[in-house]
Amino acid sequence: MAVPLCVECSMCCNGSIFSRVPVSAEEQARLPNGRFFTKADGALRMRLGCNFLGEDGSCAVYDKRPKTCATYACRLLRRVNEGKIDDGSARNIVSSFKSYVAKAKEACARAAGEDRAKALEGKDADAAYAQLRVWRDEGVKIDPIKQDEARFHLHVLHEFIRLHFKSSYRKSG
Repeated sequence: MAVPLCVECSMCCNGSIFSRVPVSAEEQARLPNGRFFTKADGALRMRLGCNFLGEDGSCAVYDKRPKTCATYACRLLRRVNEGKIDDGSARNIVSSFKSYVAKAKEACARAAGEDRAKALEGKDADAAYAQLRVWRDEGVKIDPIKQDEARFHLHVLHEFIRLHFKSSYRKSG
């Protein structure tokens, strides 16, 4: 049997689409090892990439996951469920997404240089690019052409996410 599309992708859980998810106090109590924080307005959130996300993309707390997680369906999944796109095409989109993530992270590592690239390992593409900016602001020499290349790849990744995964995307015209 094929791996479910959500498990193959897991982008909504790994922090690629969202950086946090709203949770209730009951959900926080049910998930004691979650990375929770309270916003200034008192709203409770859990940070993403979720520490309950397995390396295979599966949810370690699937039966206890927050309601927001249980009810969320990205734009791509909704299109599959509505019959607007077939499963194979959706999986190709997920594969392309993973390729864009890798390209953005590789571009950040090239911009960082060999001596600092190791410090970017394990960071998502946005965090890796943010670290480049921190280093630059601290006076570390970052090749501006390579940093522009990293920014370009990050922009392409964000546009791909917006186009295929985020619910708020609307075609203009």
